[in-house]
Amino acid sequence: MKKIICLSLIGFALCLIPGCDKQSHKHDHDKKDDHVHDKKDDHDHDHDKKDDHKDDKKETAAPPGKGFSLTSEQRRLIGLETAKAATGQLDNTLRLDGEVRYNLEKMAKVMPRLPGFVSQINAVEGQKVKKGEILAVLQSQKLGELYSDYNAYKELEKLNLSEYRIAERLREKNVMSEIDYLKAKRQYADSQIGRRKVEAILRSLELDPEHTVHEAHLNEEKSATVCTQYEMSSPLDGMVIARDITPGENYAEDNTKPSFIIADTSQLWLELRARQEELPYLSVGQEVTADLGHGFSSYRGKVTYVAPALDEATRTAMVRVLLDNFDGKLKPGLFAVGSVSLGKSGHSVLIPRHAVQMIEGESMVFVPENGGYASRSVKTGRADRDYYEIVSGLKEGEEYVTKGAFELKSMMVTAGMDPHAGHGH
Repeated sequence: MKKIICLSLIGFALCLIPGCDKQSHKHDHDKKDDHVHDKKDDHDHDHDKKDDHKDDKKETAAPPGKGFSLTSEQRRLIGLETAKAATGQLDNTLRLDGEVRYNLEKMAKVMPRLPGFVSQINAVEGQKVKKGEILAVLQSQKLGELYSDYNAYKELEKLNLSEYRIAERLREKNVMSEIDYLKAKRQYADSQIGRRKVEAILRSLELDPEHTVHEAHLNEEKSATVCTQYEMSSPLDGMVIARDITPGENYAEDNTKPSFIIADTSQLWLELRARQEELPYLSVGQEVTADLGHGFSSYRGKVTYVAPALDEATRTAMVRVLLDNFDGKLKPGLFAVGSVSLGKSGHSVLIPRHAVQMIEGESMVFVPENGGYASRSVKTGRADRDYYEIVSGLKEGEEYVTKGAFELKSMMVTAGMDPHAGHGH
């Protein structure tokens, strides 16, 4: 209904703009010529209608080239209001578009570091797990070989140590040659090196070389020193966000495929994109408020990283914000707007954003002039959610149209009027 009223009003207003009454007057004169031989009363009636048009033109038309006027009823229908330009301070906030992503510092890919086949799976996608919780169990022949080698080297080390000590005593009594003594010493050293090598491999797999009891054992021989069961456990508290493993699956020696991906979603990243001209105002440690739209809470965080280089394709730099996912509703992939508070600006002339209209690529405001309203070009500076800073074109105390500017612009554009004709600077 509002659109219909506005369109009707614009059409009506066009008739009131200078040059739009010409056709109406021509019609009256033609009518007068057609009835030149009629009665005198009819002739007088035509002159009365002509006088009425003169009165309307006097009420609504502005001087040529100076904009246009509106009747009080027209001003009421479009809600036209004016105000005097005043100074104030902008809420200097930088708004950047971005996307929520996983926090890679709290994310882990779990895969077996030994060949083997899957004998047990304990976790599925979406399941919450604790650090150290067993996700799956493999039967690994390689692991059995490592434990066998460790035990063999351990026993050999004990035997070689005994032989070495005997050799030392015999050497002191000069009943053993130097060569035999060095041979016993070397054998003991070789067994030590072998044991330590296998022990290092087992510890790198986070396994106890002495093979203490672990949770994956499903048999009664929990004290066995040779075990082929290899456990994959979660390295952190989080949620299983991906699983690529099936019972009986065989993992080769050179496997590089993750079996599980675990992510802690209590804190996520918001990756914002900043243009070149915005980068000087951004730094690590700044407070950021993330707005995800209807249905979401307001999330706060701090800038933790500003990329040292711009992306060649988008010509923007990535700005990373760490957000606390306190209600669990933040999801990777969601779009968000990050507001970075830069503090208050200095005092300057401020007017509402809706009072500034773009006409032919220029920022314009409407001002009362010669009994009507004329467009005036202005130069805008910084802006916040509600206001523009006016750098030039409108001074403090000058009157301007604060409501109804869009309707005035529509009338001007529809009438084909020159927005630069007669406007003040």
